[in-house]
Amino acid sequence: MSVSSASSESRSLLAIDINDSTPVPYHDGSDDDLEFISRRVLERSLLRKLDFRTAYLVLIYILNQMDRSNAAAARLLGFEEDLGMKGGQFNTLISSLFVGYIFMQIPSNLILSRISKPSIYLSSCMSLWGVLTTLTGLSTNYSQALCSRFLVGFVEATFYPGALYLLSRWYKREELGYRTALFTVGIGISSVFGSLLASGILATTEGFLGYAAWRWLFFIEGFLTVVVGVYGMFILPDFPSSPTR
Repeated sequence: MSVSSASSESRSLLAIDINDSTPVPYHDGSDDDLEFISRRVLERSLLRKLDFRTAYLVLIYILNQMDRSNAAAARLLGFEEDLGMKGGQFNTLISSLFVGYIFMQIPSNLILSRISKPSIYLSSCMSLWGVLTTLTGLSTNYSQALCSRFLVGFVEATFYPGALYLLSRWYKREELGYRTALFTVGIGISSVFGSLLASGILATTEGFLGYAAWRWLFFIEGFLTVVVGVYGMFILPDFPSSPTR
């Protein structure tokens, strides 16, 4: 479905999706000015509500970037040595995430275009990669860590293209660019706060409950991802054509 066709779909069904029972007739240029102004006011109100729900995608994207880069932070406090990595194995570990990412991007959006509940699909995938991130912290050798990082990338690949597709189904063409720009701000925010969070975890958790600090880094960030994913099932909007919850 094209962006333009999806936009018209979103405008005709937007009021239904957020449980607004106010009837809104379609403006074809023949209605009086008062009715047209009322529709514009209502549409802006609905857009603010939609913006509030889609803003949750920024938080998910921040955690997505944090989970993607935490292996580099874990390396500072024994991740590589504890798992017995040698030579270029760490670089292979980092690359394995992007291998899984490449494999799943297109199939994921094909799946997403055929389901009616993107909120459940994207949030479930997020919770799953949070669990896999946590399991990375339980790895005892290089092979286990390599497998878990590949799977993290495989599942993470569902989010970015899926989030853009979800936005394109709701917003008009002239509205989409601004929302996409705000969405990608998550990269910069993650770079700032992700490093601060990682340094705080690594500095304060060494030896806690018998686990190394780098393991706690994966445990805590994975747990945060799972929690945010669960809440996303109730916050993220579905497609305009999806049945009302």
